Amino acid sequence: MDKHITLRIASLALLLLASFPARAQDSVSVEGVFQQWHRISVRVTCPEAVCGLVSETSDPNPFTDYRLRVTFTSPDGLDVLEVPGFYAGDGQAAYSETTLGNVWMAHLTPHSTGDWTYRVSFETGPDLVLDSLAGAPVEPDGFEGAFTVGVSDKTGKDLRGKGILTYAGKNYYTFSGDQTPFLKNGAGSPENLLYYHEFSNTYQQDTIPKIPAHRFGPHVQHFNAGDPLWGPTKSKGQGVIGALNYLQSLDVNSYYFMVNDTALNGNGQCTGIWPWISPAVESRDRFSVAKLAQWEVVFSHMDSLGIAMNMVTQDRINQKDLDEGALGRTRKLFYRELIARFAHHPGLVWNLGEENSATTLQIKDYTRFIRGLDVYQHPIVSQANGTLDAHDRYYTPLLGYTDFEGASLQVGLTDMDSDEPPSPPGRIHDAVLKWVRASAESGRPWVVTLDEIGHWSDGIVPDGDPRDPTNRRARREGFWGTLMAGGAGADWYFGSDPYLFNDIWMEDFQVRAEFFERTRDGVRMIQDSGLPFWEMENLNAIASDSLTWVFGKPGEAYFVYSPYLAPVDLTLPAGSYVVRWYDAFAGGPLQEGTLTEITAATDSARVPIGSPYDFTEDAVAVVTKKPVVASDEDAPRPSGRVILHPPYPNPADASATIVFELLQPGQATLSVFDLLGRRVRVLTSAFHPQGEHRYKVDTSTLPGGMYFYRLDIDGAGSLVQSMPVIHP
Repeated sequence: MDKHITLRIASLALLLLASFPARAQDSVSVEGVFQQWHRISVRVTCPEAVCGLVSETSDPNPFTDYRLRVTFTSPDGLDVLEVPGFYAGDGQAAYSETTLGNVWMAHLTPHSTGDWTYRVSFETGPDLVLDSLAGAPVEPDGFEGAFTVGVSDKTGKDLRGKGILTYAGKNYYTFSGDQTPFLKNGAGSPENLLYYHEFSNTYQQDTIPKIPAHRFGPHVQHFNAGDPLWGPTKSKGQGVIGALNYLQSLDVNSYYFMVNDTALNGNGQCTGIWPWISPAVESRDRFSVAKLAQWEVVFSHMDSLGIAMNMVTQDRINQKDLDEGALGRTRKLFYRELIARFAHHPGLVWNLGEENSATTLQIKDYTRFIRGLDVYQHPIVSQANGTLDAHDRYYTPLLGYTDFEGASLQVGLTDMDSDEPPSPPGRIHDAVLKWVRASAESGRPWVVTLDEIGHWSDGIVPDGDPRDPTNRRARREGFWGTLMAGGAGADWYFGSDPYLFNDIWMEDFQVRAEFFERTRDGVRMIQDSGLPFWEMENLNAIASDSLTWVFGKPGEAYFVYSPYLAPVDLTLPAGSYVVRWYDAFAGGPLQEGTLTEITAATDSARVPIGSPYDFTEDAVAVVTKKPVVASDEDAPRPSGRVILHPPYPNPADASATIVFELLQPGQATLSVFDLLGRRVRVLTSAFHPQGEHRYKVDTSTLPGGMYFYRLDIDGAGSLVQSMPVIHP
């Protein structure tokens, strides 16, 4: 059976189905791509003879008075997942844009391969979706079935090949499938991404100024044939889909966006995003099925692009609009609808609000409710008001709390004058470091990210803006300041000025391409270095210069960020170290500087690390313990028996050729090591005759960075050469 077509009757379910009438069997279907980490949906159709003709506005209320729950059991029987369902109109509302239909659905993202089973619970009763008690059963309540899940065929950035973004008890999220740590380089503007002109039922409330819905016209060119669209002719969405494609081309891997920015008092600038049929209070228990189904099209495309979702559930202007800030009926329905419709997305982070001032008790109420319904246990974070004292009031009582995973920080930059060292030198750096350390001390380390540069008027200016043409402040203080403190990255906010390119009005990401390219290159350098950044900690105290930040694993590896290219000494454990430099302004491969190797003669020795050549702005020194392959100065050198040549091409990309010449026959072993001295390839280990020998090493699957290869000649010692690997 084709995995992409609707699965009506799975082979494992035949015996189960025998006890149901044919009509019940026809009321349930399973559809989707039947692979690990892909969305699989159970569709339940209530016959008109039972439910009547249902719509968004009908009674009984299809959102509150019918409760669909589907219980999925994993192939090994160990995981039983009760997934909440939602009213879906006709089940094709993204395309039909109808408000009518008798379909309810539940989405699953299976975490394991094999034969899954499911059981449908479909009941009715007043406000039953918020009740744990049994309701009156509705056909096809009790239906059981099965389906088979295969291995994911997705690779690369696609989140459906990586697994669920999971809190792992550390300062970085981890994908549950491939176990890779997540270092965020995201977009935080426009935060009203979903205020898009081709989403159904999307318009601005009666507020001033009047802001047109997004079109993202400059990005229509980035739409690709075959990308998803919606509407009756599947022609809507090219602008927003193209914009996301463009961001993915810059390796943007996260997006911070609102799903609710209504404002009952009329305050606020955008107020064009809500999930209900209307922002009016009396409509907030009925949801816009076409709009939310169209959001789902966009969110699914984000999965395929490798863009995680930092989903912000409310804004500062409307945090009291739902039940005066309490966890009442309206807020519960709001959270439940988001969970039922969108919790299956692998890269989702629940963000409780922007510039939030909810009480600790309210935050704990929110998180317990979300955690009780979200079978995937997605991380829950929140942003506090932007002042540092507000951080203290908001975050301190949450330290150690088991249902809260991180601080989504808003911190201001220093003054626009970026030619002089800032005072204080690292407002963002210090704020991130504070909560990384405080959460670790509480026994539950948080994932701390910079999700908004504030004051709200500040942010990333367009490339070439005369106030800060290269976004020096944001790069130094925001990007490197966050990473060197142990923060897990940032979603970049664009501020309020100039208004045509600001957080709310912005239509063209290309005006900040240079900034995103620099942050992309910085993240790539860290990831391609092969160094275990997820095991590192802030070590500023070992640097002699107060404006230099150090992030490292003591005795093994260090990233040393120098915002002003100041000379610096490091206090290091005894040993020899290799020094390479990264140009934080221009990017490119790691380079040699004035010192390529340094030695700490004793523990806690203070050692200068030299400086880079010809860098114009800021730099990162990558200091690593000299691998064992190159550090044994007392070992005999087989210089009288062998010649070891540099690799070619140099640097390597997909492959490199290594040549050595034996002047006498002998046993030779040629191995490749990474910067930490871990063997990653053995090219040969055999007896070789006299003469020249060539070996090709496949470097296409190695992360970019510095490697070494060592030639061991039995009984005569070793020779070592460096081999940089750079992938375009």
